Amino acid sequence: MGDTILKKGVNNMSDLAGGYQVHPEIGEQEKAVFEYAMKDRVGMHFEPVAVASQLVNGINYIFICTGNPVVLNPETELYAVQIYTQFAHSAAPKVEIKSIKQISVSDLV
Repeated sequence: MGDTILKKGVNNMSDLAGGYQVHPEIGEQEKAVFEYAMKDRVGMHFEPVAVASQLVNGINYIFICTGNPVVLNPETELYAVQIYTQFAHSAAPKVEIKSIKQISVSDLV
């Protein structure tokens, strides 16, 4: 996937304001952010396979995930999950799911 993804018309993540950095792997911090943000979501199971982050007044994450509904014989699809975190000076950080968008594989080719 490299630097090309996530938003129609964007060919390089560094073209975006603030610049996204694609991570070579999903680290422990990114896993913790994803799990915390998704802990109360029911009906779908998401498994992150790649992540990019952007330093702003906090951190924007875009996780590319496989996702399937929690039903018998589910069909797996691809999703982009955008999560914003802001670590304030309080004990509870702000972690907010900004969007969950299905990715059409046919749009990637």
